[in-house]
Amino acid sequence: MALSKREKLIAIGVGVAAVIFVADYYVLDPYVKSREAVTKELENTTAKLREANSRLTRARRMDRDWRAMEAGAGGVKTDQSAAQFQILEAVGEYAREAGVNLNSRTPQPENRNDRTQVLRLHAIGTCNTASAAKLLWRVETAPIPLKVDEITLTSGKPGTDELAINLMVSTIWVKPPDPKDAKNAPQPARRAPAGEEGT
Repeated sequence: MALSKREKLIAIGVGVAAVIFVADYYVLDPYVKSREAVTKELENTTAKLREANSRLTRARRMDRDWRAMEAGAGGVKTDQSAAQFQILEAVGEYAREAGVNLNSRTPQPENRNDRTQVLRLHAIGTCNTASAAKLLWRVETAPIPLKVDEITLTSGKPGTDELAINLMVSTIWVKPPDPKDAKNAPQPARRAPAGEEGT
């Protein structure tokens, strides 16, 4: 039966709509979703790469600073007696410069299980507010590894700026690697040269 012109137009319209629907459902929509997923994955990967580069840069800077501190004048020591001498001399010199009178300086080694060791110095003396502030600033900005762990200032005579200072300063030193550790470390498996396998 021949279709009328109107029916032909309707049939063509339905066919075009069906083609558009199929193209959208099976081609365009999956393409858009796939593109969105790829874009999101690319953004995540870029963010991870940026973070990894930031960590790598920070690690390199810290390694460079550590090496400079080790190699520099009065850097990180590899012997407890050298570290003790360094902290005694430094705190004594900084106290004299600041106008702090230290009555005692007592080293207090702290034993740790790793190679990085801590050595504390307990210092007691007298000062005024300005000299205490100058000593703190001098220790905190020292070119050697020094840190103020604790400070207590107690007023002396009423109406004066006389203070009793109780100070705890720490430094670090690094034990050299133990040759025994290198000997006891697991050795990589030895691969047989080509041609020896199975013989």
